[in-house]
Amino acid sequence: MSTRESRKKRRHRLSRMLFILIWTTILIATDVLGTVPNNPISSQMREAFSIVLPAKFTTGLNKELAGYELPTLPPPPVAEQANFDIFSALASAPLIETPPVVKAISAPATSTSVATSVPTVFITPTPYAPPAVEPHLARTWMLFFDSNAETFTVEKQGEDYVITDITSDFGPAELISQAWDGEKLTWVYDVNGEVATVETAKIDICGCGDLAYRLDASMNIVNSASGETTAMDVLLYPIAEKVPNPDYSGNWYQILNHGEGNIYITIEKLGDVYIVPSATSDFGDVNIFSQSWDGSSLSLTYSIGANLITTIKTVGVDKDGILLMETFREDYDQPYTLGWLKQTP
Repeated sequence: MSTRESRKKRRHRLSRMLFILIWTTILIATDVLGTVPNNPISSQMREAFSIVLPAKFTTGLNKELAGYELPTLPPPPVAEQANFDIFSALASAPLIETPPVVKAISAPATSTSVATSVPTVFITPTPYAPPAVEPHLARTWMLFFDSNAETFTVEKQGEDYVITDITSDFGPAELISQAWDGEKLTWVYDVNGEVATVETAKIDICGCGDLAYRLDASMNIVNSASGETTAMDVLLYPIAEKVPNPDYSGNWYQILNHGEGNIYITIEKLGDVYIVPSATSDFGDVNIFSQSWDGSSLSLTYSIGANLITTIKTVGVDKDGILLMETFREDYDQPYTLGWLKQTP
């Protein structure tokens, strides 16, 4: 063998060893970088090298990789060797394989009783806009006389308010006359010989009664037989006209202590369940002890500061959008209904 051929073979062996050393180093580096299982850089490079390298280089390279206890090159698929682009294959490999993120969605329970855990104290009252529904005369009003009552139905006809019906627990009622002067409605009616004259004064938003409104009026009763006259100021409360399948969602407030302040609650709907995520008041922190949704009514037990514990329960929403809440307090034997006004954002 000539000296030239001997040098040529020696250079070939050195080039092959250098090639194997370089690619072994690259694969070691990518495996070190890819200590996370199934590193896409290393696996893509091993697959690419198995396709483009000659078999004698692949054999030597696999021996070196096995010596470092690293994964070896897979056998090349014959059909891919001719048109394989190593740079396109490596460019398509993601640098980091991120596992899919699954967002957990808590589905609301569909049982008939749902208890929701909430913080016991809520602070910083949220400013509220004026009520979305302004009071008006056109509704049915009730006047209480101890355990008896009389009702008056008022309708708006054109620009005038008129009495269309009167009922009384004392007997048949007969409407004698009525008048609307643009501000006040006056009517005269007779029940069993007692003639009463009622004149409206104003509608107050009070947080009392079914619709959170009350109608202030004056009343003068004359007994036809004796001539005895009785004059007094009276309060009439509206009778609610409930809407079917009401939506309790929104910001609501109730007037407390004769207008000195309010209590505010926010009701949200989660699936088929209503909850109260926040409650505040103008008189101190609201401590929520429990709340539940039974499929038709939302109940909330709370206190304002160290005051008496109160439980409220939704009983419907009026056609004008006022929330009706049955109220239970420790100092009252019987529950009573109060109206909560809805707020605009």
